[in-house]
Amino acid sequence: MNFLEPNTNAMITAPCDDGAEQPSGSAAPDVPLEVLLDAHHLTRLLSFTTPEIIRERGYRTMRDCAADRAELRRLGFSDRQIRGFPILLIATWFDGTIVTYEIRPDTPRLRDDKPVKYDSVPKSAKRLNVLPRYREWLRDPKRPFLITEGAKKADALATVFRDAAIASISGVTGWKGRNDYGGVTLLTDFDHVAFNDGRFVGILFDIDTLTNKMVRAAQDKLAEILERKGANVYVLDWTKLPEIMREREVKANGN
Repeated sequence: MNFLEPNTNAMITAPCDDGAEQPSGSAAPDVPLEVLLDAHHLTRLLSFTTPEIIRERGYRTMRDCAADRAELRRLGFSDRQIRGFPILLIATWFDGTIVTYEIRPDTPRLRDDKPVKYDSVPKSAKRLNVLPRYREWLRDPKRPFLITEGAKKADALATVFRDAAIASISGVTGWKGRNDYGGVTLLTDFDHVAFNDGRFVGILFDIDTLTNKMVRAAQDKLAEILERKGANVYVLDWTKLPEIMREREVKANGN
């Protein structure tokens, strides 16, 4: 499913302009996505989300040039992380503001002989990742609230569930934070989310939930905590999303 048929002939990788100011945050509406993103990055993003959401998220291709390397350093990434170009830069939003970034290099570095597909700013705090459009909806318990892993999965859900507030966390235990004493707590960002009156909350973690005990345990613990806050929590299955979509379409059409 593609949300736009891009003109691949026009998608020429734009060279870095080392003298140009580097944009950050949501892309200005007059800047073509083909300028902000390499062809293969844009094609991948359009396979699961819309140009509108790509622009709001602020996805951007970072290329192997002095200007983009300097920008990544300014954002807090280390030289050890700034490799494997081109790199997809992904913003983490909360309360209408970018709070941190993560990167996805085309050629990831290795950690313990395993590729680090997504790299975070060193020592950055975990945050609930919520696009600006959902800022007010978080506070409305009448709105369904969906939570998943990673910005890209959240942006895919945003194309389908137009009436729900959607958030993502970094990894299955990304909902855990730490207090001033080093104790493990629920992320304080969740204090901005209303769970009263039996709010519908759907958790969509990776498809290996049924076979990976760690993923299942993290999912169940989060569900337990949110239920104690007053929500009705449902663990949703990615494989059943087409069925859920059909049911929602039928209900919307009054059939």
